Amino acid sequence: MPLRCVALVLLLSASIARADEAAWQKFSDEGAKFLDEGKYADAEGRFRAALSEAESFGDSDERLATTLTDLAEALRGRRKLAESEPFYKRALTVTEKGLGADDPGVAGPVADLADIYRDLEKPAQAEPLYRRALKLVEAESGATSLEAADADADLGAILTALKKFYDAKPLLEKALKIRQETKGVDALDLSDSETDLGDLLSAQGRDSDAEPHYRKALELMRKARSAEAADLADAQADLAETLAKTGKQEEAEGLWKEAAEGYAKGGEDLLDELADALDGRAAALRALKKDDEAAKVEVEAAEARKKADAVAR
Repeated sequence: MPLRCVALVLLLSASIARADEAAWQKFSDEGAKFLDEGKYADAEGRFRAALSEAESFGDSDERLATTLTDLAEALRGRRKLAESEPFYKRALTVTEKGLGADDPGVAGPVADLADIYRDLEKPAQAEPLYRRALKLVEAESGATSLEAADADADLGAILTALKKFYDAKPLLEKALKIRQETKGVDALDLSDSETDLGDLLSAQGRDSDAEPHYRKALELMRKARSAEAADLADAQADLAETLAKTGKQEEAEGLWKEAAEGYAKGGEDLLDELADALDGRAAALRALKKDDEAAKVEVEAAEARKKADAVAR
């Protein structure tokens, strides 16, 4: 091929590549904006368009991995957990190919995939991934870093779900200790650690022992700078559930009511949680022999559940 033709081909290829990247960037930016606004369906559409462009970048390109993760996050926001899994899995494969399996940059995609298995209630598949993420984080940041504390907490929580309580306890205690001893840690992280320890004890049927941890978690959550209404509602619901189990129905009812009010502020994203809180409150009211009030709350719970099902479809 004459040199002039070669030059024209190269110039044309470069122009196409720039156009592909510009389109990818546009769709990615629009998707990110929708994701931040909680408009997950719109975000999904933009990220699918971005993925079409990113496929041309190569199967080890960071932009492809990022787009796959973004799309998975949008699907997760729409509660399409099973549909998001292959995108998280492929994002990990692309990152491993680009960086190498042992690069610290792989820890994030590994943890993302573990998270989705956790949410899909597949703890046995999540465990080895959380172990791998912890190993990568400790190699990069050290065993006593905040990053390691987060990874310890993730692994400890999944071991609790697997009823591997003996292995979970030291990890969760270590995570709490690191967070307590690190200056400037948000109360939200400390609250999460207390909740994890409460969950560990509750899973063993030790609700009276779990109660102080859930109380501390709620106390810390009220102080947390970065806590949202849903975070506070989660802490209220955890304590309410434990109090109900130990027969403290009056206090439980009040906390369920507060939790429901918090979840109601989350709109469509928290309808399932709202329904659960309303069901919990109704059960407490039944235990307190306040049947008329309970019946009204049960109707509210059913309406919230119906709306949640409609959103999921």
